[in-house]
Amino acid sequence: MIKFFRKIRQQLLSDNKFSKYLLYAIGEIVLVVIGIMIALNINAANERKINDREIRNILKEIQNDLEKDVQAANKVIDLYMSADSIQYLILNDKYTFEDYENGSVEDLGTYYVSFIIQTNGFDNLMRNIDNLPEKYKHLLPELNDLYVTNKNYIDTSNDRIKKTVYDYLDFISRKPWAYDKILRKINREAIHYHLNDNYFKSHILNYMTDLNNILLSAIRHKIEALSTLNNIEEILGDKKGVPQSLKLENSDISSIKNITGTYKIIDSLGTGWDTHFEIQNCGNKVFFKTNDSKKEIYYFKNQTYFDRNTGIYQFDKSDTLTISYGIYGKTVNVKSIQK
Repeated sequence: MIKFFRKIRQQLLSDNKFSKYLLYAIGEIVLVVIGIMIALNINAANERKINDREIRNILKEIQNDLEKDVQAANKVIDLYMSADSIQYLILNDKYTFEDYENGSVEDLGTYYVSFIIQTNGFDNLMRNIDNLPEKYKHLLPELNDLYVTNKNYIDTSNDRIKKTVYDYLDFISRKPWAYDKILRKINREAIHYHLNDNYFKSHILNYMTDLNNILLSAIRHKIEALSTLNNIEEILGDKKGVPQSLKLENSDISSIKNITGTYKIIDSLGTGWDTHFEIQNCGNKVFFKTNDSKKEIYYFKNQTYFDRNTGIYQFDKSDTLTISYGIYGKTVNVKSIQK
């Protein structure tokens, strides 16, 4: 092909057809430029495909991180529910000397839980932010909420409960019965302290407040993480879905129907509770409705639900619902009208 064009140039020059040769030379330059532009476009298209593939892989990494975050949030909810039942007995003087003596009382307030979220995928995305295609940019505000705004609150809550626990451990380490406590020996003075000392109850209040803040951050991160997971699935066209154990809705409609109805309080601790309310549903979604408000409550496991403000709702088969807000009180309610 090159020899062919060379022959044409030589023929035009030998025939003294300079004007035609000039036109030919210009045409040849244009062809070269077009060829370069085509090559550049092909190269750019290949780079876009490679970049898009890399961003999609990063989004899949974020998906995996978010699933781990939801699992971590579930562990926080589990631990909080256990601690809540213990703090209720401590703060309301339900434990006896014998309970402490036989070792049936857990050492609440001497350990802490941190809610740690996975940030590798988000950090990787930020390193590639200049290459982020436009079609993915609408995810940035919610990712920023999860990994910047929420994380700041999470880190503060983690630091707070850690300080509360270590300050208390330093305090009790100076007690004369501290060594017996470490060895788990029965010490009557230590038992009297746990039963009667107001500083101990004050510590439990502080500890549960801190734990409630961690629960709040875990719950809200879980709700937003699952929403972001769904949005990423839509973008990637990947409908594998998260495991049912991590979802916010109960897949068992019959179970939901069993808990719907009107409830009334039969016992309460704390003030400001509504004496009557309704549990409603719309498909798999469940709502707590009073005369003044209506809010969604989210499925956790078995017959347990939670709301965005750390309320825990535990239904049982006898049409009884216990609602707990930690140190702020709890109610026991029975269904009065079957729907």
